[in-house]
Amino acid sequence: MKEFSLRVRALAGAGLAVLEWRLGPVAGTLPDRLMEWIFLCIIVSAAVMDARTMVIPDRYVGELFILGTCRLVWQWIAGEPETWGQEALFAWPAGLVLDRLLALVCLSLPLLLLAAALPGSMGGGDIKLLAAGGFYLGVRQLFVSFLAAMVFAGLVGAALLVSGRVRPGDGIPLGPFLCGGMVMALIMRG
Repeated sequence: MKEFSLRVRALAGAGLAVLEWRLGPVAGTLPDRLMEWIFLCIIVSAAVMDARTMVIPDRYVGELFILGTCRLVWQWIAGEPETWGQEALFAWPAGLVLDRLLALVCLSLPLLLLAAALPGSMGGGDIKLLAAGGFYLGVRQLFVSFLAAMVFAGLVGAALLVSGRVRPGDGIPLGPFLCGGMVMALIMRG
């Protein structure tokens, strides 16, 4: 499994290098770019693992939380506020912490309640991945990524149903769509 993860992360890193070469840097400073590269490597690994096994290991979620904490500390040290434009509530630096804490729970808590009410509707790994990804991205990018993920998952799910590859009630892994939405949010932010 470790060898698999290293290969996937190497491919993700190569993919990011090609993206930066073609589109320009996703982030500005070198530490920001390094964190974006690590973030992409982690979520690509999580997406591939979920697509293969329908399980997102807690290791990836933990790595995202550690990376999100590093990003928060770096932004505090560098003085790079990310506010919503509502200076009173989300003013620097407390607003950045509030933004990350809101992103941690604003979607994951309702989805956890939904999963408890409707068993089998969503896996716990997907909810934890969404919480950790939100902690890294912030609220605005989290909503962008979640909306994109749900649209693409719905379209692919409908196509699979129409083609007969899955039947109603069959599960499809949501992690690849969540990760794809996070990549889209990063590209749109940059």
